[in-house]
Amino acid sequence: AKTVGREFAKLSGALNGLHKENKVAILVSNIALTSLKYFPISGGMFGGSIDYNSVVRWMYQTLYHMNVGVDFIYADSLPERADLSKYSLICIPALYAAPESLLRTLLSYEEKGGTLLATFKTAFADENIKVYHDEAPHILSQAFGLSYSQFTVPENVTLDGIGGGEAAINWMELLIPENGTEILSRYDHPYWKAYAAVTRASYGNGKGYYIGCHAGEKVLSALMTEALKTAGVDTPFAGSPVTVRQSVDSEGRKVTFLLNYSMQPVDVTVPASVNLLTDEQYPDGAAVTLPDWGYLIIREVR
Repeated sequence: AKTVGREFAKLSGALNGLHKENKVAILVSNIALTSLKYFPISGGMFGGSIDYNSVVRWMYQTLYHMNVGVDFIYADSLPERADLSKYSLICIPALYAAPESLLRTLLSYEEKGGTLLATFKTAFADENIKVYHDEAPHILSQAFGLSYSQFTVPENVTLDGIGGGEAAINWMELLIPENGTEILSRYDHPYWKAYAAVTRASYGNGKGYYIGCHAGEKVLSALMTEALKTAGVDTPFAGSPVTVRQSVDSEGRKVTFLLNYSMQPVDVTVPASVNLLTDEQYPDGAAVTLPDWGYLIIREVR
């Protein structure tokens, strides 16, 4: 108790006013979750098993393991024509059912310079789960530079390009890219190789990434790396052996928490900063050893 009290006293001034300023968000929807219970991504006649929350976790865990902080945007309560410009990248997991107003808001976000990354089963039906009459993804086909009207469950299908050699699992859409759309990965399969699996397109001043199949985290991590780079989001702790979380203090300085959730000491590289517990100064690129189950709290030095 004395140790905790001493550290609280030491840190209280430095951490007062601490807040998050995440540049990445995940758009989640209760309408999409509910609709996919009635019209599952796979299962039944298609076999396999994956639901809406699995796709959300797939995206979130990939970003978590890359030490990228995220906000959650609740689509169902988002005002029409909402200003999303504070985010550099918005991730859209399986937005199966959504009103046109939301889809136009997302399209406008990309047109004005934002970056979107969406998965399969996005923009398929309206908020009443009535399937849109045109090819999917409705309205957002402009954002992602593609369309599709066929889908299947992959068997013995792997990917080339991004995620090369990794298997497509549970679900795959047969994407038809428009002229100018970059194909980042195709299906490596004798019948499906003519179709795209992962794409990148430009719309207005922004970029749109689309992944038409479910796959392992290695594939999504490679795609997420590309999208984060396009969006201009710094990822200084991607690949770090420890869990890293960042906030911003009342003066706009980054405060970083490095947490070693393991039984072994770990060496980490830190930017120019000061240790808020010991006042030790670290030059940019300094190597610091975190003991097993240890932690470090540093504040950037400008």
